[in-house]
Amino acid sequence: MKHRTHFLILAVLLLMTLLSGCVPAQTIRISDDSIPLEQSVSQSVTPALDEKLYNTPTPDQLTYAQAMDIALSHSGYTAEEVQYLYTEYEIDDRVPQYEVQFYVNNMEFEYEIHAESGEILSYDLDL
Repeated sequence: MKHRTHFLILAVLLLMTLLSGCVPAQTIRISDDSIPLEQSVSQSVTPALDEKLYNTPTPDQLTYAQAMDIALSHSGYTAEEVQYLYTEYEIDDRVPQYEVQFYVNNMEFEYEIHAESGEILSYDLDL
């Protein structure tokens, strides 16, 4: 009798779970990315939420090279004079921008440049 009761309780719990749509999250593997099964099957994922797409400039925005040129021009140095020239595109508080960082003779330059207007949003020089 105990086994029958346990079986009935388990069956009722399983049935309630299936009827309520609360299925435990499962993960399937597609190439190198893990995607929750619920999103891959029943929901479309918004491209803006995909970090790879979200952190990519659009064709109407400045390129990485243009952002670097703006920062270098402002600093008065050329690409040949700097060490470790780094540029990254990001959206910070809904503002598309490039972070440009480089070193010249132990001085660190950091810029934030608006990806659409080319305006220098911030500039920092550490000696």
